[in-house]
Amino acid sequence: MRVLVTGATGMLGRAVVSDLLTNGHTVAAMSRRVRRRPGVEPVLADLTDGTGLDAAVDGAHAIVHERTGHITWKQYLTDKYGPATSRRA
Repeated sequence: MRVLVTGATGMLGRAVVSDLLTNGHTVAAMSRRVRRRPGVEPVLADLTDGTGLDAAVDGAHAIVHERTGHITWKQYLTDKYGPATSRRA
């Protein structure tokens, strides 16, 4: 089975990819930058703007969504305290 994994380069995602490979699955690892790993098909796509998603899911029998959102420190300060505080970040 071909499994698309988002967040495949993160701590949990790497473990999921290893387990899938051990169990004989074909793994496509989705990321914004190509990262090579033996036995894993790199797939360029970006969840933040949708670039490459159609091609990424094409041919996938299953999707494991392990990617988490993240924000910058500046965005965190803006969200929490307002725009004036983000200028210090």
